Amino acid sequence: MAERPPLPISVLREAIAYNEATGELIWKRRPLEHFPHEKAAKAFNNRFPGTLALTAKHQGYRCGAISYKGIRYNVEAHRVAFAIAHGRWPEPCADHVNGIRDDNRLMNLREATKLQNAHNKGPMPNNRLGIKGVHRSLKRFTAHAQHNGKRVDLGTYDTLEEAVDARRAFASKHFGVYCRH
Repeated sequence: MAERPPLPISVLREAIAYNEATGELIWKRRPLEHFPHEKAAKAFNNRFPGTLALTAKHQGYRCGAISYKGIRYNVEAHRVAFAIAHGRWPEPCADHVNGIRDDNRLMNLREATKLQNAHNKGPMPNNRLGIKGVHRSLKRFTAHAQHNGKRVDLGTYDTLEEAVDARRAFASKHFGVYCRH
């Protein structure tokens, strides 16, 4: 099966208006050539222009579909916003600086590698302290981090503050602006 071509950025710009300050994506009236037939173009253009685009949510991210010449493209809103603003798809990831998955303001989006994107993730849902890389062990606190695919133990501390400080120092040194505290 042949791989389908990526959705052209020019099509995105014709189909969707992006408000960089708010992160909103708004459907525009779309030209007939975006659709397989005139009936589909009329149906879309009578219903959607002026409404929010890509409003479904999956794991906290806004997403949706854009059809172009009969091909359906499932897309994530943050990647579309980045592409419209920069004229290219983010490779390989568009990272949310503040970690809020549906905050698609341009100032909150940056290109990142998969590893950088992983460094910017928050604590795991089962983390009882709610602090990334720190957990309680008996009456003490243990700090750790992932680096180069391996777990790095940063020590065990008497206070939560000491463990947090150790984790933050390590993350700042090794992950730079992509570290999440």
